[in-house]
Amino acid sequence: MLEHHGSGVYLWRADSFPPSALEHDGVVLERFMDRIFVPIPFDELTPVQISTINTIRERVLGSVPNRTVNEQVKRAVAGFLARTSAKSALEWGCGYAPIGQYLPEVAVDYLDIDPAVVSFHRAARRRCYFADNDNSRIPASRYDAIISVFVWHFHVSFGQMRSMLRGAAAEWIRDSQRLSA
Repeated sequence: MLEHHGSGVYLWRADSFPPSALEHDGVVLERFMDRIFVPIPFDELTPVQISTINTIRERVLGSVPNRTVNEQVKRAVAGFLARTSAKSALEWGCGYAPIGQYLPEVAVDYLDIDPAVVSFHRAARRRCYFADNDNSRIPASRYDAIISVFVWHFHVSFGQMRSMLRGAAAEWIRDSQRLSA
């Protein structure tokens, strides 16, 4: 029923819908998302565990029901952004299925913590930053929007948040503050 993928990351292989938690070899595993289980709080996942999860998700998302749901979410976020005046965006935590394909009028750059994902995008000639290592390379005030889909269950460091704010165009920060007031 469970397939171990290293680093304490497991994939539920049964046809039935997985439970929210289960015990395996005396360890309580929590369902992370889809059919993936981990033994620690999600915001404590290591880069190696995140990379393992990305690899599994790319395979799992190949199935039609999972890919359809994820595409619907990305299309919804892209639809919202398309109704703004954004001309540039940074997708923070892009994974293998970036949102840029749904935003033809927006110049989208990417960032991920998984070196395999960064290599994948760079090989496709997309500008992709390696989280933490490339944070200082993110241009100041370049992006009208910072997009993050399926990422906020991971730990985001203060350094990463500072990079997001530095990369966001000043007009965007003022607009978001006005909208939230």
